[in-house]
Parts: sequence; C-alpha cells; structure tokens
Amino acid sequence: MVTPRLMRLPEELTTRDYAPKFYGVAKAIAKNKEKAVVMLSRQTGYKALLEILQKTGKKRGFKVATLKELSDFNDARRNLRGERFRVMLAETSQAGEGIQFKHVRRLHLVEVPVRHSELVQRASRCVRMGGHEAVEVHLTQLPGFLRKGPSSFIYRELLNAREVMSIPGSRLEEATAACMKELKKREVKNLLDFRKVLQADGGENLIELLTETVLEILGNTNSAPARPLAVSMWQLRKRNDDLVALEKNLLKQATVKTADHLLLERLVDKAATASPVCRCEKT
Repeated sequence: MVTPRLMRLPEELTTRDYAPKFYGVAKAIAKNKEKAVVMLSRQTGYKALLEILQKTGKKRGFKVATLKELSDFNDARRNLRGERFRVMLAETSQAGEGIQFKHVRRLHLVEVPVRHSELVQRASRCVRMGGHEAVEVHLTQLPGFLRKGPSSFIYRELLNAREVMSIPGSRLEEATAACMKELKKREVKNLLDFRKVLQADGGENLIELLTETVLEILGNTNSAPARPLAVSMWQLRKRNDDLVALEKNLLKQATVKTADHLLLERLVDKAATASPVCRCEKT
C-alpha cells in the first residue's frame, strides 16, 4: 500500500482529486453535527487527514482535537456536544486500552479492521451508556464504468502511462467518461463495436479526437500521458485480436472487489450478531 504524504497541491486540484476517501470522511463529518471520533493509523495518512479536517472545520465551524486534547474533548461541562472540539482524530496505535472518548455520537473508521476483535476494541472506545449512534466504516470502490468493455479498455491504457502517478484519479475517470461520450455517439457498446468504428472511414480521425480529448482534460502540454491509449487504439484498428476474450477478461477484473470490501465482508460474517451495527459509506 502506498502511504499518503502531505504535499502542497496546485490550487486547481482538490482533496477529492487526490484523496477521495479522506474527502468522503470530511464530507460526512461536516454533514452531521454530532460529536465524532475518527480513527486511522499514522501509516495510512493520519497527518494528511488531520490537515484536511482542520481546513474543513474552519469552513464549517468546528474544531478538531487530537489525543493531546483528550481531557478537553471529554469535558462534560465545556464540551458535552462538541462546543469546543466536535471532532477527535485518533491514531489507532495510541487509542488502545485505557483510552475513552466520552459523549460521542459517531465513530468513523477510515480503515477496515483486519480482525473482529480490532473492530470491537475501536468501537468500545466510544460506546458508553447508550450514547453512541453509529459506527461508519469508509470503503473505497472501483469506478462503475469499469463494468463496460470500451471504458475499461480506455481506463486501463491511461493507467499504463508513466506519468500516471502525478495525475489525479478523478481526472483519469473524467477523461475516460469524455471518450465514452464520443463513442456513444457512434453506438459503441463493446470492443467489437470499438474496433469496427476504428477500422471504418474516419477511424484515424477518431483516434486523434480521443487522444486530444484525453490531453485536454489531463491538462498536459505533451502527448506522453495519452500515448499508451493511442498506441492501443492503432493496434485495435490494424489487428484482429480476440476481442471477446479480451473484453471478458477486462470485465472479470472489474468485478474484483477492493481490499476494503473483502475485509468488511469478513467482519460482517464474524459479527452478524455483534453490536454496534456497522454500515458502509461509499467514497
């Protein structure tokens, strides 16, 4: 797993572009006014999420505490409903036995616990005297368009670009959607249809159009990020590969669940009768 790092992003790029799960957590907290605890490990972006929540808090009128402010966060007279600190961001390795979060209504788990015992332990830090309302486990999910052959093909080729690590995932998805909009005009529903329009008169122009569409959205001044896609479209035009098998393989990969979903399914199986009940927030 790639560890998120704090970095200064260009103004035109947002948290949603580079950290969609953190964006989802901040959005959920801003939406609900209840006192909340957010838990994650330092290795998966504690410092980055702290900065995001602090910036969100300044805009939405709440303050974020860390374990250094635990006594102030738990103060029943001055912070019963989050008057001083509405949100506590706790690192999982430090919020173990002996740590208690009082008067909390919501617990946000940014990481899916590997074991059921870890889920119980983290939830128990907040569940006291029936005052707890919900445990929210935030999951990542694959883009829905991957369940279609042509869009899955385009997205895969964009991921093959050397520059992909510097390109926000949201831009790659936007570029894929824009290409599919052009293909929809030509009634392309599968890879066989895609090859048919590429081999027809004007196929070369379509390759150029899709390449330029990608570059316009990615905001690059050279063709490097779109080169793998352009090369693959030329090969699709010239060769007669087994596209039925290729599309079947692409769609099979698209149905593979993320690690978050697999971990959650395992937890649900082991905690069917446990309390509290966890629900998923798609981010």
